[in-house]
Amino acid sequence: LDVSFNGNLHKSTLDQLFQENANLSGWIDGNMRAHIDFEHLYNLSIDGELNGHDLLVPLKSETPLQINRLAIKGARGKILIKSADLSWSDLRLNMSGSVEPRPPKHLWLELDIDADSVDADHLIKTLKGKDDHEDQEPAAKSPSLPVQGNIRFKTERLKFKKLTVQPLHADIRLQNDLADITLTETRICGISTPGTVKASSQSLQFDLKPEAQDRELNYALNCLANKTFKADGKYSLAGSFQGSGKAQDLLKTSSGRFELTVSDGHIYRDIVVMNVLKFLNVTQVLTGRVTARQMMEKGFGFKLFQVQARLQDGRLLHEKFILNGNEMTITGAGEIDLLNEHIDYTLLVAPQKTLDNILRHIPLIGGILHTIDTIPLSLKRTYDHIYVLPLAPSAVA
Repeated sequence: LDVSFNGNLHKSTLDQLFQENANLSGWIDGNMRAHIDFEHLYNLSIDGELNGHDLLVPLKSETPLQINRLAIKGARGKILIKSADLSWSDLRLNMSGSVEPRPPKHLWLELDIDADSVDADHLIKTLKGKDDHEDQEPAAKSPSLPVQGNIRFKTERLKFKKLTVQPLHADIRLQNDLADITLTETRICGISTPGTVKASSQSLQFDLKPEAQDRELNYALNCLANKTFKADGKYSLAGSFQGSGKAQDLLKTSSGRFELTVSDGHIYRDIVVMNVLKFLNVTQVLTGRVTARQMMEKGFGFKLFQVQARLQDGRLLHEKFILNGNEMTITGAGEIDLLNEHIDYTLLVAPQKTLDNILRHIPLIGGILHTIDTIPLSLKRTYDHIYVLPLAPSAVA
């Protein structure tokens, strides 16, 4: 396709030429010549300048591309995008930079892209359109775009499934079939998550180091849509996670470790604490102090909640678990099989009120070990069906 444009064209002029003008509600101005080879896009060339305002570009999907403002210039084999304000579906972005055809057969990009907000789920749904329902025959594989280069992407908010990333700043390097992404400023549900991601059509590789200091736990849990754990308090988090392979296998192949510390808060829902409370109330250890129902309504108060864990082979291995609560202290270790949602914990429970009474009435520390109530427990099975079993006294060690 060879196109040239010289002069200016306004909506009022186009309305006189066509009964229906759905593509231009503003104006186009400039002096430009363009050559486009659709089978070999690396032969693209543009000479001259073009400015535009309020144009609609029909696409294969039902949603057209709206060009709010555009200013481009072609010179010396390079296409300069001075500014481009674009809207597509609910996505609006600003773009600037350059596109340069380079040998042997690709386009080299140097772009800065800013977006106010990105709803990834909505974009994916819009891209699919009606193809999933109308066209049952497998479509021919589209040729990959011959692009390489660097893209600096910024958005103040990105939503993908249950996650909210706010903000997301990333440097993206495109090379052959690989996108090398460096997360420069990224917060997932308030958790700073710097790191790198390498994505191709065949696999995904990542190295992330989440970190948070004195953040609100309630906000993070609501953002993550965690239904098995509800709590509040101030938390700090430090971790490191790595993985590589096909996207559907990452849970099995990823590894890492983290340490979570929460102070001065309440737990309203937790499968471990709730089942311990049910067991202790049945055995009348905490009769009249706190029940599972009271925990869901008013919360189980604690001074410190700390977890050290590592991820390996699809299992979350808790090396250290400490809950220093107002009514009892729980320590322990165990694992969660994330693939099968299976739990296996060994816990040591010490009712706090009993301990306080002993410390007040026994002047000599030597007698404490013979009178403190410590209860070793085992928690097993799935999230929905947990069995709490008392262990032999030898398990206290």
